[in-house]
Amino acid sequence: MWADFKVYEHSVDPGDPYNGTNTWILFPQQMNQGWCTIEDLLAKQGKTILQMTNEYSDQNRLVQLTCDLRIEFRDEHNNSRKLPSRRHYFSFRDWSWTPDLSRKDDDLWEKG
Repeated sequence: MWADFKVYEHSVDPGDPYNGTNTWILFPQQMNQGWCTIEDLLAKQGKTILQMTNEYSDQNRLVQLTCDLRIEFRDEHNNSRKLPSRRHYFSFRDWSWTPDLSRKDDDLWEKG
């Protein structure tokens, strides 16, 4: 799994396990959930939550904090399946991640 986080279009490495260096082992019917803190991501670009909240506008909401999520599954025979990537942006007004449905998903995966 790769989570390509960006703050104002500048890449931010979320570290393990979200930068594609770790392998997640999943079993049928297993539920997995992970998290990283927004505060830490912003700090890597010299920003704070308060700054980002104050800077929020309709013009910059799609670039303030984004995540291009890419997932590839491999089975025990090393067959792989890549899911279409999906860009999400974080709304500092609503305090929520929102998928950007206006972008073609496959474009993000191919460029990734």
